[in-house]
Formats: sequence, C-alpha cells, structure tokens
Amino acid sequence: MKKWFVLAGVAVLAIAVGLFAALRREDSGVVAPVAVEVAGTRSVNLFFPGASGGLQRETREILGSDFLAVDVRRTVEELIAGPESGPSPFPAGTLVLSTFFDQEGEVTVNFSDHLTTDHPGGSAAEIETIRCLVTTIGRNFPGVDRVRILIDGDVAATLAGHTDLSRPLPVDDYR
Repeated sequence: MKKWFVLAGVAVLAIAVGLFAALRREDSGVVAPVAVEVAGTRSVNLFFPGASGGLQRETREILGSDFLAVDVRRTVEELIAGPESGPSPFPAGTLVLSTFFDQEGEVTVNFSDHLTTDHPGGSAAEIETIRCLVTTIGRNFPGVDRVRILIDGDVAATLAGHTDLSRPLPVDDYR
C-alpha cells in the first residue's frame, strides 16, 4: 500500500515538473493571439471646401477605438476620401502613414509624399487642404490644441510653397 502512495506521489511530481517546464519554455515560433476590444462606432464631422469659400460639414461614422491617435487616423482617412460630392482637398494617393498624440495637446499626422508631390499648388489650394485638416481634427478632438504635419516622417517646409509647416499649426487659428 505504501508503494502505491510513493509511486502515485512520484508520478504526480513528475507530471507537475513536466507541466511547469513546458509552461516556462519559450516558443518563439508561436505568438499568442491578442484580444482586440472595439469601442463601437463614432460620429465625426469632416470639413470640406464649401461653394462660397467657407467650409462644408459632412458627418460620417468611423470605427471607434480607445486611443485618440487611432481615432484621428481614421478621421483623417475619411477626410482624404473626400466629400460625398466634389473633389477631395487632398491629392489622389495621399495616405496617412501614422498618427501620434503627445498628451500635451499636439497631434502629429504623418502623410505619404503624395500630399506634397501631387498637390495642385497655389496658396488657395494649400490653405484649403490645411484648413480642412486642422478644422476637422480640432472640432472632433477637443483636447487637441496643435496639429503637426509630417511628410514621410520628416518635417516639411510647406505643402506647395506657401504655408509654413515647420511648426505645429494652432487649432484656434482655424476655428
């Protein structure tokens, strides 16, 4: 009878050691799935050039998240897609490469070089693009005070030779 207890104890101990070793072993070939929690949809107001020189507002739904930078990116991607009728203030092919929020009120939007290389130019078109971007971000994200525009990760002097982009753009200047 004692033998059975000893053998059972040894067997349980061996199994426990084996399981412990298996759990501690790192398997670099297998990545555990990450659970993604979706916050639902969110209404955003997009601002496009209006017929009389002002801005025209369109409301759209984006997939919401728990991160401001992700919501900004999705909002700007909708803005780039353009209004329901009329041309987009952004050149075709423009992509949002990344967005950042610095917790001090500044959002950085990093665009592909299409924004500068394919921009039609002219001070009015350049200001229109910037005004639509900054107004859209400022009206949808109250904690944002400044918008910085990067092109392929670098600070651009301008989009098309007119508006200084070497510094962040204050949202209050575009309200």
